[in-house]
Amino acid sequence: MIDWVTVRGEDEGITGMRSDHALAQASSDVLTDLINALLAEELLSEDGNGRAAAVSELPPPLRGAYLANDAGSPKKLVFHREVRGREDYSLLIPVEAAFHQTYFFRGGDRVIQAKSGKNGNVTLRSLDLEALLEVLAECWNESLAAKYDYTHFFEQIRLSASHKALSLQAQTSNGGRPPVFPAPLLELEQWSALRDRPFHPAAKAKEGWDDKEYVRYSAEYGGTFPLQWIALRRDVMLSGDGAEGQEPADFLLSAEERGRLKAAFERLGLSRDNYAALPVHPWQMERLLPRELERELEAGVYVPLGIASGEYAATSSARSLAPPGGGQHVKVPLGIVSLGAIRSLPALYMTNGDRGQRLLHRLRAVDETLSGRLFLCDETAWWAYLPIAGDWFDDRPRHLSCQIRRYPGHLLSNQTIQLVPMSAFSVYEAGAEGHLFDSWMELRGMQRGAKSVLQLFGELCGEYLNLCMRMLRFGVLPEVHGQNVLLVLDQGKPAGLLLRDHDTVRLHIPWLTRYGIADPEYIVKPDRPNSLYNETPEQLLFYLQTLGIQVSLYAIAESLARCYRMEEDSLWQVMRGSLEHAVSCAGWPDEDRKTVEELLFEKETWPWKQIVTPLLKQQGGPGGSMPSGSGLAPNPFIKLSNRGLTVK
Repeated sequence: MIDWVTVRGEDEGITGMRSDHALAQASSDVLTDLINALLAEELLSEDGNGRAAAVSELPPPLRGAYLANDAGSPKKLVFHREVRGREDYSLLIPVEAAFHQTYFFRGGDRVIQAKSGKNGNVTLRSLDLEALLEVLAECWNESLAAKYDYTHFFEQIRLSASHKALSLQAQTSNGGRPPVFPAPLLELEQWSALRDRPFHPAAKAKEGWDDKEYVRYSAEYGGTFPLQWIALRRDVMLSGDGAEGQEPADFLLSAEERGRLKAAFERLGLSRDNYAALPVHPWQMERLLPRELERELEAGVYVPLGIASGEYAATSSARSLAPPGGGQHVKVPLGIVSLGAIRSLPALYMTNGDRGQRLLHRLRAVDETLSGRLFLCDETAWWAYLPIAGDWFDDRPRHLSCQIRRYPGHLLSNQTIQLVPMSAFSVYEAGAEGHLFDSWMELRGMQRGAKSVLQLFGELCGEYLNLCMRMLRFGVLPEVHGQNVLLVLDQGKPAGLLLRDHDTVRLHIPWLTRYGIADPEYIVKPDRPNSLYNETPEQLLFYLQTLGIQVSLYAIAESLARCYRMEEDSLWQVMRGSLEHAVSCAGWPDEDRKTVEELLFEKETWPWKQIVTPLLKQQGGPGGSMPSGSGLAPNPFIKLSNRGLTVK
């Protein structure tokens, strides 16, 4: 994306890179995502004060002032809330009916604060992000303050806007052009990172990084940096089956670089029989290990080797790193906080990932479609610090570990294959010069336009949903959000999915054991809720409905609608058709198929994966998993049918 030397320049202050335009756009984007999350989770009307209504239903003075200052129709919908604070006023948010949530705020529309004067006149003021946070503080002062501490959440929102501006600045410096097929995977990862987790207002916040660190270590800027290396005592080190007696350096470093490690061991008087060399993210080495594992450093449990070797760049997941010239990817702990969680890498997750990966291979062995079209990264080579008699669930050891991610060699070596993270298809930022679909259409020799977009989106949805339904039939669903799933294109046509990050392969055991497949026996904390085991089909399907459709597929659809000026209904129709076909072809037993069809197409509501509420509820500091919560949303396909919409 951008050369590191170019971005760094002189140390005149990295904030100079953040233009006023980028700040304004970033604040607008975060404001849009924030309002939509608040609307979906009913946090603007939790105390019963606030509802959506036509402009014509507003009180007369307010209605008149709004129409005079806004060219909209009296039938236009606005969310109206009266705010009692230092001054009384109304909050007015223009909204429209949506498929995936009841009401939706379109970015670019004005959010209005309306005050009534003593003379009966009403003054209107447009609210930016900071002003909206002030309004939220007054709205929540009584209704939520007793339950939640929203001050930290506001800090996350502000940081997200600040980091988003840096992200947009990276895009601007690159001309805003999406990659062109054939494109290196790392370039597509950098493109994906521009959006991060779709629709999440705090997605871009990387707590722990200052501006310089964000620019140096985020994927958007494409900077490379060497891994730092430490020696870890073997008696407190676990490893995965794929390690096969090897060490990380055997996968990651050249013979010359491994020679430097050997010399460092000799210089420090460390025995290779007693210690193994592990890579560490440079930020982790400088900022976190001295603080979190100080006792281990003093006791010689780990020893810094003073070696920096192997050039790597961040992927869209900041803790997963890739060599720019191609080769093995490596995942390392990174003690920043993102999406409310510390990006650590505990032995527990990798152990469960081994078991999830074996389970997915078992599915491939018993299902012909999965065997030919579902591909898996091998993530069984890993090493992790775990003290003798240590607890799987301890926090501190999770900061020192690494995992090798090996992509299927036959996919990498095939010149007709293009691997595309699905999240890359969801990127269409303000000022972007086109969409990744442009390159896909060109690869296929298709004319740029809505008809071609619908065809390709249908092919994408078909491949994704068919394979998801095949796995669900067995009671299995990996974490299928856009960052973990790569679309495999062969000569531009979908040829399967490639999965990575196997530590959250979720199950419904009755469906799994029906096919004679054993429980992988995940390690879970006793007497604590977990998302790996799901007691009902509805609980398992939750993750496809939310992460798979409402987030991943809709994020792609929304970006396509904006870029190609299409109506969203046509894209929702494509999703529905693809989903119906996937359900009908998955080979369900009749009773299970009826259950799935009812949950997907007939039930009035769908689950909704909450964003803001779990962050507000979070107490005691972040953990290793993103805080989660669920609510309800309208069934998008019932809304689609009720509106009688057709593909145009």
